[in-house]
Amino acid sequence: MEEMEEIKFEELDEVLDDIEDLEEIQDVKDCSFSKFYAPIRSLFAADSQLLDKFSMCKDHMERLQLLVEMEVVKNSLADIKAEGEVINQDKLPEPSSSQPLEWKSPPKLSYGPNKTHPHLSKAIEVKSSKTEGRYMVAKQKILPGDVLMVDTSYATSLFEDYYKSHCNHCFIRIKEEPVNCPTCCKVKFCSTECMKTSYLNVHRWECPVLQYVDNNDIGRMATLAYRIVARTGYNYLSSQAEQFESMEPTYTENDYISVFKQEDNMGVRPIGDHLKRCVTGLILTRCLQISEWFPENLRNDLNSKEVLVIANIIVRHIQSCSCNAYEINEFIRKGSSMVECESVELGGAVYPTISLSNHACSANTSRTNFGTCGIVRAITTIYPNEKVYDNYGYFYHTEDREHRQNMLSCQYFFNCACAACKEDWPTYRDLARREPEFCCFACKHSLGSSLGKVKKCPRCKKDLKGIGKIERQIQGLHRDFRQIMDDIKESNAEANIKTYSLLLSDIEKVCKMPCKELITCQQVLLQCFAAVGNASHVEIAPELAQMVPYSGGGSDYGSSDEDDEGDMPGLI
Repeated sequence: MEEMEEIKFEELDEVLDDIEDLEEIQDVKDCSFSKFYAPIRSLFAADSQLLDKFSMCKDHMERLQLLVEMEVVKNSLADIKAEGEVINQDKLPEPSSSQPLEWKSPPKLSYGPNKTHPHLSKAIEVKSSKTEGRYMVAKQKILPGDVLMVDTSYATSLFEDYYKSHCNHCFIRIKEEPVNCPTCCKVKFCSTECMKTSYLNVHRWECPVLQYVDNNDIGRMATLAYRIVARTGYNYLSSQAEQFESMEPTYTENDYISVFKQEDNMGVRPIGDHLKRCVTGLILTRCLQISEWFPENLRNDLNSKEVLVIANIIVRHIQSCSCNAYEINEFIRKGSSMVECESVELGGAVYPTISLSNHACSANTSRTNFGTCGIVRAITTIYPNEKVYDNYGYFYHTEDREHRQNMLSCQYFFNCACAACKEDWPTYRDLARREPEFCCFACKHSLGSSLGKVKKCPRCKKDLKGIGKIERQIQGLHRDFRQIMDDIKESNAEANIKTYSLLLSDIEKVCKMPCKELITCQQVLLQCFAAVGNASHVEIAPELAQMVPYSGGGSDYGSSDEDDEGDMPGLI
């Protein structure tokens, strides 16, 4: 029995934030998650029987029922107080002359929309299996640069660092006098229209308790989960909760079931994760009570079944967001060069259709943003019946296999079996030292590192007259890479996408994978994708500029050293 208790406590400790000394908690401001959670965690860490009892609960509903009966939980939640008020629509400011700033319009889906998944190209179909769950497969040949998904977000959350510089609703950079929230004055909007839309749909439910639901201590997944539930509304959630499991998602705009059905990996999560997320769920539920989101008769009692049903849904979304949330990026060009740039994570979003994508370290797609809209484009040729893969922030060309596998297992609970992992592909640093290995585009027979005077394939005798031109284009790509990147502008990015998509297709035909030639060409494409999406130009002194290559959308929210729900994955 002692051994079992020790294992459980170690498991608990791996997931929860390290709290070395409870005296340190006294210095944390009242709204921090640690202040509420520390005494609860301490009690479970010291009482193995209590931890055993919690471990035996069959689902989150039972866990929540156990927690709300505990005196330590009641005392912690009693300290949550509203810091502002909720106002009615008739008290909001009248529309002003300020019009919403507008991001560029997103591109259209290549080949038209899918009939069953309207935000997905009809060149792709969604399938499912017991081992992989839902996954995407190409129905036809897809070319580099093709737009495969144009997804609208169900919920978004602007990071606190950008409260003053970006619109809390549409995420655009505010260039003129901002419109303040009428009650909290913490968040800004680009226009009265954005302010009203945000306030009436979501912000009024978080405004009085913003310091509790949106801070680094509670985690970004919690903020997104709160916003999902707040915008969906009590009436719908309470009346339909028992039917959610049997309802089918439509993947149309504003379809809640498409979000509810996202994978939460509840069955494989350690007990420590469940404890922390359940406590988080209760804190957020208490915040919904304080903000008057619940009906008046349910604003004080956490023990009622109706309230616990909502808490249960919140916990589900906290855990599902850690595997399904994505960042919203802004591409900032500094100075006169596209190489002197950086991709900034403005916030997070829940995308129902994009979340259907599975991961490969050698992904064949990449994500960018147009406003809060998520865009997925092909970065390789994808052939019929070939699976369509995203990348969750762990690329074979930047990180070794062991590190990728460890991170993916910890955060997403699966072992990656992509080609890069199976064959242990080298990183770009290693590939850069190698000469390209050319091959016949027909039979893939090796032609060596220089095509020279090769006219026909020694094996299949195929005419290779045009292959020398591709070699010269590749040489030019390496030689002029810096200048190519410098010359990319919004005005010529689409033309460059066509040019380098064609070159990438040629590289795939005549170079053996993996190779630095493909990666280099993809980097040009990714830079072009970013330039036509969310992009801003900031002038800086040339001597201060530095090269910050854009690697494309990485993973979703969850890759961070702080916690299992930490900073954004480059899922984009």
